[in-house]
Amino acid sequence: MQKNFLRLRGRKGATVVEYAILLGVIAAALIPTLWNLGWTLSDTFYSVFDVPGDSGGYPPAFEMTDCTDGGPVTQHDADALNEWSGYDYSRETWCGQSVVFIARAVQYIPPEIGSLPNVLTVNIRGTFEDSVSSLPQEMSNLQQLRILNLQQLGLSEYPEWLFHFPNLTQLNLSFDDTVTSIPDSISNLTNLTDLMLNGMHNMPELPDGIGNLPRLERLVLNENTQMTSLPDTIGNLPQLQELDMGHTGLLTLPDSIGNLSTLKVLDGQRSDFLTLPASVGNLTGLDSFMFQSNIYMQSLPDEVCALKETVPNFVPPDGFCGGASVPEPSSPVVQ
Repeated sequence: MQKNFLRLRGRKGATVVEYAILLGVIAAALIPTLWNLGWTLSDTFYSVFDVPGDSGGYPPAFEMTDCTDGGPVTQHDADALNEWSGYDYSRETWCGQSVVFIARAVQYIPPEIGSLPNVLTVNIRGTFEDSVSSLPQEMSNLQQLRILNLQQLGLSEYPEWLFHFPNLTQLNLSFDDTVTSIPDSISNLTNLTDLMLNGMHNMPELPDGIGNLPRLERLVLNENTQMTSLPDTIGNLPQLQELDMGHTGLLTLPDSIGNLSTLKVLDGQRSDFLTLPASVGNLTGLDSFMFQSNIYMQSLPDEVCALKETVPNFVPPDGFCGGASVPEPSSPVVQ
């Protein structure tokens, strides 16, 4: 193909036919690649969000509902969902969606979303200007759900049914400033591997039930500026690999933190820590320990500093473990 192209460029006036032949050759070379990339919108996001299957026996294999003639999705459902989302999908297309991805900020979620039988992923964000007053009860019908991403919706509280999706593996409730607590029923999400609760500035604590998530691998709490402590049950997470607590109001960690033998990343930078328990020194499997810019840190046990011998990315609080000092803060932390 390249030789043909060079030959045409070398002539003063290649004919239209010759150019057409060249374009045909290029198309023939690209068609297989384009075909492989020619997924539907649903399939694209299914791949991007890495929707889990039944690997390792959980969650159970996805059971596709027949969407002939729209399946359970009525024309009213399709019209309401199109008006809300800005899409122009048929009943059959809505029925077959494995992903509901709304790229624009929304001010409400229609109850008709609960009519979609094949949804594995829901990704919806609100707007800081206008809040979504409530979640429709009909969303609880999405029992195949694997990934739920609801950001900055402005809810005052979460309904109980939100924590009863048995197949859910990823939950993102970030940037809801108006929520003050997570119910203990979060412990029902026993297949959860990723939990993002960052940017929830008015949530002072986590429920004890957070420690009853046997498959949780990643817990993100950064930018929770009112959160001053973690429950002792945090040490009961047998699969936890990443704990992100950067830019929080945390003052210390429970002794049980030393039980997290699978932990790889412990991030508490730019927070309000005064000290850390000696049990942190048990976390010899860490790849990353980041506690820089904790300007209120008063003491650090030798057991923690000893981690610098085994942790590849060991960044202690400024002025500790042989690191450089920083000036004392001009005013104490306000709690």
